[in-house]
Amino acid sequence: MKKTVIILSALAFIAGGCGQATKQQENAGTVVENNGDSIDHGHTEKLDDVTDNIKLVQEDLNIILYSDEKGETQHYEDGKELTKYLKVELIDKKLYESKKADAINFFKADTEISKHNGVIELPCTQGKVTFTDNSTGAENEREFTYLGQIEALNKYLIAVQYYEDGCYKFIDKENGDEIRFIDFPNISPDKKHIMAIHTDQYEGGSSVELWSIDGQKIKRIIHVWYKNWKLNIDDSGNPQLFFSSDGYLYATVKHEKAFWTSDGAFNPNVQYIRIKILN
Repeated sequence: MKKTVIILSALAFIAGGCGQATKQQENAGTVVENNGDSIDHGHTEKLDDVTDNIKLVQEDLNIILYSDEKGETQHYEDGKELTKYLKVELIDKKLYESKKADAINFFKADTEISKHNGVIELPCTQGKVTFTDNSTGAENEREFTYLGQIEALNKYLIAVQYYEDGCYKFIDKENGDEIRFIDFPNISPDKKHIMAIHTDQYEGGSSVELWSIDGQKIKRIIHVWYKNWKLNIDDSGNPQLFFSSDGYLYATVKHEKAFWTSDGAFNPNVQYIRIKILN
């Protein structure tokens, strides 16, 4: 079995539906203005690989195959457009790049806590919390990595790698309580929401969790699986995404059928999206 690799997107950032036909772009799309922002409805340059004909258009972006809302799960064999909680828009590179200067990040990487003999100890007000690596066998395997802190929420952040899976966890610095996320928890500029996005390099589109923050209460609102797009992975194996001060989450993406080139390499050609949290 091949291990799933945890994507440490925050560290990289600080250091530097079914039934929908595949969209093949034969003509340039239309760029329109929306509140002063350029929205790209399919315009991309013609390149050489056969996968270059497979491009996302706006109609692809909000199609989901699965949702879990308050414990009630739904599967959509033919796909369904998500019309609440989140809205995904195709944008151009110029807008994406312009928003980087206003990126908001509440994560603080630090080296205050280190691992000794496979053990991480996190000091909390009500007592110490311990995480111990296990490499004794496939299904029991787990490795913990301390990443840093979210001081605004009084949380530690750790990554956990299992044999075939992985996650990120908040550890409360007061009582040691844990909250598990499917990928790195990105906190919105107003500190009212958390969005975690996970892309499997080999299967399907992207899984997205949206959480609410009310003081120290953090609750998951919805978990959805988007059909058509994957986060782009850079040369270091990290996705490029960030919240900007305008409240949108920005990311580079690819059509899930064009993540790889025809010869099995990473497709270097990307598109750009922003995700709005709907009130």
